[in-house]
Amino acid sequence: MQCKSQEADRNSSAISLQILSLFSQNSSTINHSDGNNGGSANLRGSHLVSKFQLNPEIFENLGFLYTRNLNFPELRRIQDFSVVHLNDSIRNTNLLQTDVNLFILDSPKGNVIYSNSNQSIRYFHDDRIENYKQIYVLPNGKILFISSDNFLDLCYTYTAAGNIAYIPNCTKTNIGAYSIFEFKPDNEEVILLDHQKQLKKFNTNNNSLIALNINPQPVEVFSLAYNNGFLGILENKGAKLTLFSEGNGRFNFANSLEDFSFVTQKGIKYNAPQFLGIAINSNGIVYTTCPSEDAIYSFNEDLKVTDVYEFLPEIRPYKKIIHPHKILISKRNEYLYVSNRYALEILKDSENNPNEDFQWILPVQSDSVENAFKNLVNSGGYDPSKSIFDQPGIKEIVQSWKGNL
Repeated sequence: MQCKSQEADRNSSAISLQILSLFSQNSSTINHSDGNNGGSANLRGSHLVSKFQLNPEIFENLGFLYTRNLNFPELRRIQDFSVVHLNDSIRNTNLLQTDVNLFILDSPKGNVIYSNSNQSIRYFHDDRIENYKQIYVLPNGKILFISSDNFLDLCYTYTAAGNIAYIPNCTKTNIGAYSIFEFKPDNEEVILLDHQKQLKKFNTNNNSLIALNINPQPVEVFSLAYNNGFLGILENKGAKLTLFSEGNGRFNFANSLEDFSFVTQKGIKYNAPQFLGIAINSNGIVYTTCPSEDAIYSFNEDLKVTDVYEFLPEIRPYKKIIHPHKILISKRNEYLYVSNRYALEILKDSENNPNEDFQWILPVQSDSVENAFKNLVNSGGYDPSKSIFDQPGIKEIVQSWKGNL
């Protein structure tokens, strides 16, 4: 991510960092943001660092490297996604303990596209999940869907064979839900926003459903996030951020904020009218998505705005995350996953996350592509109106990879 439309054209160094983030064999130090320390923060001075992006165009051109199947279905839309640290009994043995499995719901096609390992992507199709609204996967492989008519469907599971399976003769529940929020996955517990717009704690092991013990009760909840005793809630249709602390079986009010104004060191002013998504790390650092500003806000434990990361125009095949909606945090390595309907971006908070392990790299040696790209930029042969995959030299290399399947 390089610059706003009113900024000068990207220089070759900035473009080079962006392409290298896609093809690098050492993604822990290279990303597609222009800055210091091996690619750094957004030009507005954010501490968040973009590390990787997945979208339909990238998947169309490079997905075969993970699927090993030229007839693999296209990724049409990211309706929803889930990030999960699977239990050892069903996770691929090649994954590190900090690695996650990613599940993407492409509901118009009735597909779930998911990672089996770092170098393997599979898909599951079922007409019954067409137009489903949400997916959530537990560490034990249980999959929770919200159907097109807003009821829970618990009829699917991820197996030790690395596949998604339908449970025979299963039918969706009569439990109404507008949203599923992660709560205590190791206890098989989630939080639901039910048809009465109330928060309920749902246990998937015994199907118990009880009101969340919280004081005061939030109103007009848009989203929430829980982590390590911290509960952050976007209420008043996203215009109020409230933080609760857990103790003695209940959640008690800790702090709230309705003024989200912020001025960067460079004098850039932000003032979000509302947020849509929220994530919280193990130390109580809060991240929220602002659709009107195409941005992610960061808050410290006292709910003071400390940082704003603004998504910027991209060179193809990357896409600017316009109107970011959902944001999740992977609990063991605390990378941020942010999406709209057409792209999913993975970011790192360089100030609060010292972890350098990064699992999403290409399963091929790609020095030839990096060299071809550098030669194009240096010779003036790079055409910014075309996708990276349509550039002379690079296109032929990718085609040769397909020929080796």
